[in-house]
Amino acid sequence: MDNYIDNKDYKIEEKTSDMFRVKIFIDERMPYFDGHFENFKLLPAIAQVKIALDICKSIFSRNFSVSKLLKLKFVNMIFPNTIITLECYCLNNTLSFKMYDEDKKYSDGKIYLK
Repeated sequence: MDNYIDNKDYKIEEKTSDMFRVKIFIDERMPYFDGHFENFKLLPAIAQVKIALDICKSIFSRNFSVSKLLKLKFVNMIFPNTIITLECYCLNNTLSFKMYDEDKKYSDGKIYLK
């Protein structure tokens, strides 16, 4: 699957050697919305994981693949044209992420990388 997130879609708010926090605009034109609940646009759970991975690869200039998904929770729906915060920690081949805004948490999880 192609990378549909690039530098213009997010703004880095904080970055260290092993973590970052960015604001992301979830654009209604993202292909993730095509065919997923046609009359009820919703960002799929797997797209949230992919966005976290793609931004992590970009910010840390690393290339990796997923070994295992662990402890994924999707608690609120992300609709098109929403601004969310993505916070990620990348330590010891593990990526922990959470997506939220001022009002609610959307998702979080842990991904083992190889």
